[in-house]
Amino acid sequence: MPIEKQRAYAAHPGSPSCKVRELKASTRTIELIFFLRVTLLELTDALLYQTGRRVSDLVRQAYGRTTVRQARSAIEYRQQLVAIRTLVHDSERTAQERLDDRDKLLEHLVDRPPASHAASVRETLTDDHHRIRNLLAPLRELGFVERDAEPSLRQLDRGGTLHDSGATELPPDCDVPVSCAWHDLVQGDDRARALRALEA
Repeated sequence: MPIEKQRAYAAHPGSPSCKVRELKASTRTIELIFFLRVTLLELTDALLYQTGRRVSDLVRQAYGRTTVRQARSAIEYRQQLVAIRTLVHDSERTAQERLDDRDKLLEHLVDRPPASHAASVRETLTDDHHRIRNLLAPLRELGFVERDAEPSLRQLDRGGTLHDSGATELPPDCDVPVSCAWHDLVQGDDRARALRALEA
């Protein structure tokens, strides 16, 4: 039945009670059913709209935190370079002492290629797992019907099942498909972070 006709049936329960009493029981039942159905659709739409706004808010905050962290990292990197330059030009100390101090300065340097801004935002989102789980919990109650072509519903179901079982890590044999952008985080060695990445 077209949604417009459903809405027309759903509009009648608000009619004055004297008119409702004049209707046949079967008509009242149909109107009540469509009133409940249309109300459920409207509430579901409202929840999905609020969820979309919440997702945008989480991503915006992650962008902000990432920008701050990258700026702080750039400052620290520059400070390390200045310290190394000072060590190189320090003629009062032996070469071995300067090399030892240089190694101490560089020991916290991560040996991996720099990530793009978007990749850094995804990493930041995985750190915000409490708010992401709070966002996903009401979505699971909607009872989405899974379609084979919709991997996000499989991700929602798998993440929820693991959360309900008390799991804190994503099993290595997890076969839930993820986009290329999230693949490294979900398939990484840190399985606790992989679970948070799947949820994100």
